Amino acid sequence: MMICQLTDQTSRERIFDNEVTCISLRPPKQLRSIALVGTWADYSVHVISLPSLTTLTSVRLSVDIVPRSVIFSLEKVFVGVGDGSVFQCDFDGDSLLEVKRTNLGNDQVRLSILPNRNKNRKRKRSSSVSSMNHSINSEDLVETENDDVDDEAVFACCSKPVVFYKAGGRIVHSSVALEVRFSMVIIIWLLNSVRMFHVW
Repeated sequence: MMICQLTDQTSRERIFDNEVTCISLRPPKQLRSIALVGTWADYSVHVISLPSLTTLTSVRLSVDIVPRSVIFSLEKVFVGVGDGSVFQCDFDGDSLLEVKRTNLGNDQVRLSILPNRNKNRKRKRSSSVSSMNHSINSEDLVETENDDVDDEAVFACCSKPVVFYKAGGRIVHSSVALEVRFSMVIIIWLLNSVRMFHVW
């Protein structure tokens, strides 16, 4: 793993004991200098301090499956793995603890953050959002009339894509309606392509 600082044009490199499978450089709001790293043979997720690249804490997943995607959102560390599961881990700044596993299918999971650009805009609703597995449409992904819903959500792209979001003080997930799945995949692909363009 190598990090390059544009401010002083310096770089730092670290070689892990196992192959790196995924990286997230999007830190939580309260910690601006961390990265999340998933590794291969030890099936672990590591919280790395930047720019030193030292390990702050790690957690080994409860299954021997390689982490394929990792991201910090909704005050949790989300880990998507190769068997179609998503793990939620608590991170308090010092320790990382696995707290929940959600099985979404059989394909590997890719995680992306969806910003809620219309948090304060009210909309008409035809069904309650309290259900853990209700189907939502494209408007549900970006609009809400609840004050206790965070301003972003986590989209898990897999054979049975879902959106994780916070409502009523807890994290719930909703299946994505079939008619919006293809559009969401295209959006995520375009966003990733733009990121790759800027990186390279």
